[in-house]
Amino acid sequence: RRLRAHVIHRNHDIANGAGVRVGVKFLAQKRLARARRLPRRVIHRREGQHVRRAVNAAVLAVDFVNRVVVAGSFNVDHVWRVPALPQAGATLSGDYTTGPGGKGFNQAVAARRAGAGTCFVCALGDDLGAQLARVLCTADGIDLRDVVVQAPTGTAGIYVDAQGRNSIVIGAGANAALQPAFVAEALAGLQPGDVLVAQLESPLDAVAKA
Repeated sequence: RRLRAHVIHRNHDIANGAGVRVGVKFLAQKRLARARRLPRRVIHRREGQHVRRAVNAAVLAVDFVNRVVVAGSFNVDHVWRVPALPQAGATLSGDYTTGPGGKGFNQAVAARRAGAGTCFVCALGDDLGAQLARVLCTADGIDLRDVVVQAPTGTAGIYVDAQGRNSIVIGAGANAALQPAFVAEALAGLQPGDVLVAQLESPLDAVAKA
């Protein structure tokens, strides 16, 4: 507890950012878990090293990352929780939920909530799914750079069983229409130190262009 509190306190002296707090706390907890397995004298000797290393790693990450730019996918997820995954020809009853998804959008939200300035480049349809993407990006402070295409916004149908196993069908929709030219235009303002994140739920030529 003393190590974790010390790290978080030192973090506030060095920088004031959610990304630093999360990074330092995570590193400190890992080192604390190791320290509990060591003799008391070893813990005292190594405590200062653990603090310095955790703080330095987090501060370096913030210093060198200007923005996180994600080029990728947005999906509207439709999720059914069922006792067992459906077999061919089966009709099941399950609990239904829906919400935002897509590997690209998930990464953009994670980066922004960790404290990084975040830009998300994607293709959307002209529909309610696209409206959802814009509302959510605005709410989280994500710089959304989207192109509207004729295809519907991407979707995913997800079945999850009682053991947490899943079966997923993705309708790429607008994600499949993301073009290299638009990606190049959207990323024209990248600066040294910015971090680019991409996935393979978009066309390979668009990913390669990014």
